Amino acid sequence: MSTVGDVTRRSFNVIEALILAGLISLVGSTLMLREAVVKLQVNSENTNRQLLGLQAQLADVPALSQRVSRLEVRQDANIDAIKELRSVKGLR
Repeated sequence: MSTVGDVTRRSFNVIEALILAGLISLVGSTLMLREAVVKLQVNSENTNRQLLGLQAQLADVPALSQRVSRLEVRQDANIDAIKELRSVKGLR
């Protein structure tokens, strides 16, 4: 027969097992969360590097537009010069 002490001890064993399972679950969740945070930090660093690269590329866009405009003017001048030379030489 079970005594009151045995029943009480079994109750404590069950409670201890539940507390232990809860602690193990909490530790596991904490480790998974830490891993997710580390991955997020790595992804954030990669994104920041890519953004810095894009900023550097975009900084050159105004200068590039000016260069393209100058080249278009030169091309137009060359086309006009070619037409003039052809007309002087009697070519098409």
